[in-house]
Amino acid sequence: DIKNKFSEYKKSRTEKIARTEISRWVNKAREETWKQNPRVTYKKWWTCLDDRVSKECGVLHWKKIPINDNFYNLWDKDEGGKVIDYEDISWPPKHVNCRCDLIPVLEYLD
Repeated sequence: DIKNKFSEYKKSRTEKIARTEISRWVNKAREETWKQNPRVTYKKWWTCLDDRVSKECGVLHWKKIPINDNFYNLWDKDEGGKVIDYEDISWPPKHVNCRCDLIPVLEYLD
């Protein structure tokens, strides 16, 4: 579908866009599901920690924040000084072809 709409893109570019957008919506759906569970109080950013991890994602590895918070808000600067100028970032992906994931953090009640 993407390739038909953007015929100037190469196949590899359309695959990256599709993979990125699927990741965005999967992580959004995960978070919305976790918000329905009162025991999920935090979320963590997870990276593959291999030689392909971007610097911008590597610094986020295992960062824990409250489930309703954003990792970055619009116009924040990330750790590298890059301004987040497109949207709040509540979950991965942070960039095209990002391989990061979101992990729920449960609060255990006695």
